[in-house]
Amino acid sequence: MARASPVWKKMLFGGFAESKPPKEGDWIVALPDDLPEVARTLLVIAHGRFDLELRQSPCHISLEELYKISIMTDKYDMTHIPMPWAPKWLEEFRLYYDFKSHLELLWVAWELGDKKRFVSAAS
Repeated sequence: MARASPVWKKMLFGGFAESKPPKEGDWIVALPDDLPEVARTLLVIAHGRFDLELRQSPCHISLEELYKISIMTDKYDMTHIPMPWAPKWLEEFRLYYDFKSHLELLWVAWELGDKKRFVSAAS
């Protein structure tokens, strides 16, 4: 994860409490504010492990899950990780949702760099 996120890199190798592996046993970093299923999706994408079973394919995702993913990518400065899927996701949501009436979708457009949709919906 340190290669996928500068925040993780600092957290794991920069002198923070999380960067000190135990003398014995597994190195576990507690992230109590993060949703495990969202973290798992990002880990699978970041490591290219599409052979692992996801709750749903990265190609088809719910608005709720995409919103949660975008919150986590913003938090850990890793927005680039889901970018290969971003245009497809946003295009699918354009067909079913009005960006102006869904603040979550407006945030997702901002986070995933869809400036055209963001400006259109925000104005």
